[in-house]
Amino acid sequence: MLIKKIAELTYEPVAKLESVRGCAEIVCLEKNGRLMLQIINANGSHTDPTSMSEDDIPPLVDIELSVRADKNTIVTLQPDGKKLDVKYKDGRAYFKVDRIDIHAIAEISKN
Repeated sequence: MLIKKIAELTYEPVAKLESVRGCAEIVCLEKNGRLMLQIINANGSHTDPTSMSEDDIPPLVDIELSVRADKNTIVTLQPDGKKLDVKYKDGRAYFKVDRIDIHAIAEISKN
């Protein structure tokens, strides 16, 4: 816990998974001057050596993310093209995604 606090004080990531119900992975990419956060559902029993297949992968829900951004930031959930509500605090843009079944992209752009 101490090392985590020290790391948070010395390094602020571009994108941060603030909270989620489930196991998620975030991959940051840049395309045409836009930040693309790939949000990947990592739920399932793939770490269980006795499991041979995935019959059911529960969705990610109640996902909150933040990115380093100014107040002109627009967040669009792809591939749906849905604009997300953004709140700003301390140089970061915070936004929520209700549910992701397998994979989605949060496209971060300027207004």
